[in-house]
Amino acid sequence: MRITTLSTKALTLLTAALYCFTAQAADNKFYYFYDEFHSMPTGAGKIYVSKDKLDETETITEWDEYQEATYVGSQISSADFYCYTQPATGWIPYGVVEGVRESEEDDWRPETNEDGSLKIKNDESLLRYTASSTYSADDEATCIANAPLLPEHCCFVVFSHVVPRMAAGMSQLGSVSSSKSVNDIGDEVQLTATPKEGTTSFLYWKRKSDGQKFTDNPLTVTVEKAEEYVAYFKGENTTFFDCPDGEYILWYSPDYASLYYGENEYNARTFKEAEYANTEDGIGYFTNATGSSGSANLIPGIPHILWLKGEALVIPQPLLNPWYTDVQSCMKYTEEALQVSELPVGYAYYNVNMQQQCFTLMPETQTVIPAKSYYLQLDEAYMWNPPVKDPVIYWDEEAALKNEYKGEDDADGLTKVEIENAVSGVYSIGGIPLKAIPNRGIYIIDGKKIRK
Repeated sequence: MRITTLSTKALTLLTAALYCFTAQAADNKFYYFYDEFHSMPTGAGKIYVSKDKLDETETITEWDEYQEATYVGSQISSADFYCYTQPATGWIPYGVVEGVRESEEDDWRPETNEDGSLKIKNDESLLRYTASSTYSADDEATCIANAPLLPEHCCFVVFSHVVPRMAAGMSQLGSVSSSKSVNDIGDEVQLTATPKEGTTSFLYWKRKSDGQKFTDNPLTVTVEKAEEYVAYFKGENTTFFDCPDGEYILWYSPDYASLYYGENEYNARTFKEAEYANTEDGIGYFTNATGSSGSANLIPGIPHILWLKGEALVIPQPLLNPWYTDVQSCMKYTEEALQVSELPVGYAYYNVNMQQQCFTLMPETQTVIPAKSYYLQLDEAYMWNPPVKDPVIYWDEEAALKNEYKGEDDADGLTKVEIENAVSGVYSIGGIPLKAIPNRGIYIIDGKKIRK
């Protein structure tokens, strides 16, 4: 018995119509996904396909050269399948290629570019494949019972020996290709890096096994073993970091930016005014990540202290700025030199010491904050026993500013010091009223910060 399925074009039109109907209806629409995955070439490796992203692969017992993937979901017309690879000795996974065929009677074949090379859709270590639904119905049972037994989609998981890769985040800056996607020992292969026209330029290839760099493009390689070559580009306004031993970096930009840190260690700390509340981590705001490729957001207008080990790329995304207009920071950046005497009163000010990885209390003899520098501005209303302040605050401790908040005097855990009401007369920098100026230093006189 021959089972017929909808053509891809007809299915697309039907899916669009059903989606419009679903958006107006109260009931869910269920979608069925059925796909085939094949290893290519045969014997080069095994695969395991899951609709869920797995944290560990040690428990997988169903490795095979051929996998079927099915999934039923509601209110969606496409879904991601995650394909995990187990390459044979000497091979490495390259990517996923979608299958094509002229009719249902034809065998699936991998999709190719105009030059005959395989059209690799995903070249990451974890292969993610997005599939469209093969059937839809108003209830789950009907959807499963009537779903086609022949797939509308098929893809090939490609293994090879020498493969080109993009450095973390650089897929926005260009593309890479191989003259022979599936190559073997002894083959000669050309690897080509193509920058995005008019906005980027090629920098170099880096051989992953030993870090050696090559500036030839295309790069001709004689295949001797399984090897990855990583392409690096330079784009307008992009910043590339290479920190093999790990180091702290100060980052500031008026624009939102995306940080891509690859298979490297990353840690960032910003200091938001909203984080003054009584929390385990004090007022420091952390994001941490290690291991496989990832990315993070760098908020505009707020200085960040980044700790990076390995390579990272920062790409500005100015169009996203409106999402972060209400974020306030107690760590500041100044383009121009600032006179300390003109800074707002009621705050404790700290210099940033990158060498010792800490904030240091500004001495009373300091008169200027240099241009293009960073400093910390802590509201004394939130500190223990002002004007007594820590002379040094180290940020490599688990809670560097944990002692900077007050106890639970209010419902919100903060005690307000009404310094703004104490404007007449002479006060210490911490807001304590004085009958006379005891010695040289900085004081608040009639609401203004003045050095005497």
